[in-house]
Amino acid sequence: MSIRFPPRSALIGRRIGGLVALLLWLASLNALASQNQRLPLSTCSPADLLFVGGFESTPRLPVDDSGGSGGVSGAFSANTHVAGIGSGTQTWYGYAPVIASQRPVPLLLLLHGGAGSPAAANAAAMQLRDLWQPLAAARGFVLVAPVAGGNSGGWLAPFGPGVHPTDYDVISAALADAEAMYRINRTRRYGWGFSAGGHVMHDLALNGYAPAFSETNIAAYAVSAGLLPAVACSGLSSSQCSALLASLPRRLPALIRIGSSDGYLPYAQSDRNRFAATGWTQGDDLGYQEFAGGHVIDVAEPAPSWSFLCRFAVIP
Repeated sequence: MSIRFPPRSALIGRRIGGLVALLLWLASLNALASQNQRLPLSTCSPADLLFVGGFESTPRLPVDDSGGSGGVSGAFSANTHVAGIGSGTQTWYGYAPVIASQRPVPLLLLLHGGAGSPAAANAAAMQLRDLWQPLAAARGFVLVAPVAGGNSGGWLAPFGPGVHPTDYDVISAALADAEAMYRINRTRRYGWGFSAGGHVMHDLALNGYAPAFSETNIAAYAVSAGLLPAVACSGLSSSQCSALLASLPRRLPALIRIGSSDGYLPYAQSDRNRFAATGWTQGDDLGYQEFAGGHVIDVAEPAPSWSFLCRFAVIP
C-alpha cells in the first residue's frame, strides 16, 4: 500500500530554501534553548484544586502570566485581522473558563483537518472547540481553534522563512488575541491537530515559521493522523528529516495518535520510530497510541491527549 501525499500547494505550495540554512538557524538557537519541565500530576487536575490546602506541598509551578483581561467566559467566536488572507478578517473559535480572568491558565491550540470548503472549515473549527470544551471546563484551560483560510478549506502554509501572509500569521494573531483577553500561562501553551491540522502542527513545532508558536515556546503538542512527511519534512529525504529532528535545541514532547485502521497508520508508526531513533523516549517525552477506528477523530480524543500534554511546561 502506498499513500500519495498532496503537494504542498494543497496546503499551499512547496517550500523553497535549503535544508542547510534551516539547520544552521536551528543550531544557532541552542545557546538560548528552552527546557522541558515535568509537572506534578496535580497540574492535570481541575484548576481550582491546585489552590486548595491539600496541594500546599505541591512544588511551585512555572508561570509566565500574559496578564490579559476583558475576555468573556464560556464558548465564543472572535475575529482577527491579517491582510491578504481571504477578506482580511478571519474567524477563530474559543472557550475560556471563568478562572482565566482570575489566574494564569494553560492554553490549547486546536487545528482541524482539511475540510473541502471555507464553510466546512468554519464548521470543523467550531466542532473541534465543542469537542474539547467539556474537558477544558473541567481542567481549566483556554481553547483557540482558528479556521483554515484556503479556498478549499485547507491550511495556507508558508513556502519558507519570511513568507507572509499565511495561516501561520492568522494562528499567531489568534493566540495574541487570546493572551490579551485572558491570563494565559505562557509556560503551558499546547497544540493539537487532526490530519492536515496535525501535519501543520508538526510544522509549527519543528520548523519555527511562526515564532509566536514554535519549538521555543510550545510546552508539548499532539497530533492525530498528522504526519511528518506531509508538511514539516516535505521535500526532504528520510535522512534529512531525521537531521531536522536531531537539530532541535530540545526534545519537544510529542504525542502521536492514530486509528488502527487508518491508511496513515504505517506512516505514523514510521514517525514514532524516527522520533525514538533521534533521542525521544517513548513513555516520557514521546507518546504513541492507536485507537479503534479509521481516519477519524476519536470521540474520546481529549482525555488521553490532555493526559500527555498537561504534564509538561517550557521554561527559558
